[in-house]
Amino acid sequence: MDQPTRTGLGLAGAGLEAAVLYFLLTQMPPPGPPPPPPGKIAYRSAIMTGLDHSNPSTFFKFSILNTLPKYNPIPGDFILASLCHVGGTYYTISPPLGWTLIRRDDIGMSIGLSMWGHFYEAGELDFTFRFQSSTHCGGVGAIYSNVHRTSPVNVVIGITYPSYETRTIIIPSITTTVQNAELVAAFLTGGMTGFTTPAEMTHIGGFKTPLGLALDTFRQSLTAAGPTGSKSSTYTDPAMYRPGIGQMVALSPP
Repeated sequence: MDQPTRTGLGLAGAGLEAAVLYFLLTQMPPPGPPPPPPGKIAYRSAIMTGLDHSNPSTFFKFSILNTLPKYNPIPGDFILASLCHVGGTYYTISPPLGWTLIRRDDIGMSIGLSMWGHFYEAGELDFTFRFQSSTHCGGVGAIYSNVHRTSPVNVVIGITYPSYETRTIIIPSITTTVQNAELVAAFLTGGMTGFTTPAEMTHIGGFKTPLGLALDTFRQSLTAAGPTGSKSSTYTDPAMYRPGIGQMVALSPP
């Protein structure tokens, strides 16, 4: 019986299949994240600064290119930004177009912490917050999907520690009125090392400057409405006692 003849076409086909598979695995962009469950908020990514803010500046810039993990926001995603600066009440902050101030707390003209919100629009890349003169400043952003479009903030609170007597900032409990809220807490001090992670929360990102700003942000997905419990975080340098600020917000799902 005659045997089938190998013409080389099979090998060529196998090589083509391998090339296509290699392209799919290495060159094509990764698939987008799955949509969040109905009625729930999904955390997508942190936004870290791509600039050197070790020296005073008249602005602070967030860029979509500096997400961690990498994520391309889609229109309607909600961006929550925590912005810190040296100089407290002395400075006026001018936000980018379309951003809304959620809360601002200052300790005199020492340090300040502000929280801002914005629904992403197609084509946006950079977001620049400006000050009337140079100061040390920094920030951390976070991107969420499925935040309520008209009432994104359910509850927000802030607390200041103006003295040098403690290394622990305790943000009082807030009471949410909706199910499946997303809790976000920010802790700031005039130092150079970060904060411990509060119980039941996950670290989003941090920012430090060599001349004395340390900011860390954390998140927690809630289920039931009601008291969240207080959230405490301790500055990790045991030798430093500095003024501090804490803020906490509950974001509402649709």
